[in-house]
Amino acid sequence: MSREMTAARLIAAARLAKTPLTQLPDTCRPATVDEGYSVQEVLHGILKDDDKQRRIGYKIGCTTPVMQEVMGIDHPCAGSVTDVQVYREHTALPYADFLSVGVECEIGVVLARDLAPDNAPYSRDSVVDCISAVMPTIEIIDRRAEGGPAAVGIPTMIADDFSAAGAVLGHQTHAWRDIDLASLTGRVFINGEEKSAGVGADVMGHPLEAVAWFANMKAARGEILKEGEFILTGSLTLAQFPEGPCEVKVEIDQLGTAGVTFT
Repeated sequence: MSREMTAARLIAAARLAKTPLTQLPDTCRPATVDEGYSVQEVLHGILKDDDKQRRIGYKIGCTTPVMQEVMGIDHPCAGSVTDVQVYREHTALPYADFLSVGVECEIGVVLARDLAPDNAPYSRDSVVDCISAVMPTIEIIDRRAEGGPAAVGIPTMIADDFSAAGAVLGHQTHAWRDIDLASLTGRVFINGEEKSAGVGADVMGHPLEAVAWFANMKAARGEILKEGEFILTGSLTLAQFPEGPCEVKVEIDQLGTAGVTFT
């Protein structure tokens, strides 16, 4: 069994059992960011075969200098999201289903066409024609890594989808090109109280810069982003970690809201 397969099977086992992910053995632990993404690809093959989970989208994290400093890195990181983790508009989820659940307010985009390596490099301007809709989203994260990135390492965090645990996708806006995404304010509320706010420009200067970065990263690996998949472009707000069951809502100017009730 390859190193990537061994690591991916250990991550899948912890994920499906809802147990903390501990440091992987030296014999299979990814040593580089690129190795982390390779394990992530193998992981999603396992989830598809063993648990019938199908990848339908992606998340981008660490898109702000503050979060990169916290993580001790100088670049964004990305993870995958499967169909069993995706909800529309509003949903209710058991709080106990997560190890340490968190929520983030993000602008999501839906791809209108494939983004293939042959068309790279991508830029903020060139990805505009590749996006069919934008939407307000809640990224649901789960601090699965025991001891956090300092304990398991950034490559392993990437292999484990960089804490991705789901997404609530709000109403899609198709006539979005006249909206200045960088100027939009996003807010996250818990039990009706505003907890954090930020603007689109907080995400790499513009949310579409994050899309271009991700498309170029995937292209460099020879991988294709597919028509109909979504991308969560990075949090406009600080991640919030509710201490118990609660009502969460995110609101983004001109785009609308999304919500989740943790029961």
